[in-house]
Amino acid sequence: MLIKCPHCLKVHDKYFKCQDKRMHESIKSDIEEQCDRFYQSKNWRKKREEVLKESNYCCEICLALDKVTLANEVHHIVKIRESWDKRLDTENLIAVCKEHHRVIEGKTRDEILKFIDENRG
Repeated sequence: MLIKCPHCLKVHDKYFKCQDKRMHESIKSDIEEQCDRFYQSKNWRKKREEVLKESNYCCEICLALDKVTLANEVHHIVKIRESWDKRLDTENLIAVCKEHHRVIEGKTRDEILKFIDENRG
């Protein structure tokens, strides 16, 4: 079966090991490396813990939906790739459970609020 390779844009057999794919995977962008370093930093771990403590380790979305669920993740509302300056801004961070982190990923603040409004009982 032939497919169009998303890395070199040529047509290959489905199982062909494209050289461009290996090169693409081995080269991370500067912003990706910067983000990786940030998520391993002491500043992030401290801020993450601060946000979780402030929410009493409760998912803020679940609370808005009259549920109590353990929050074990902190979500950047505006992604740090889009706005590096907001990476430690408390107003840009929300404590969430794993399920809601998956649901709200990529949503704007307004879309998150709309999700909450639509799912209230």
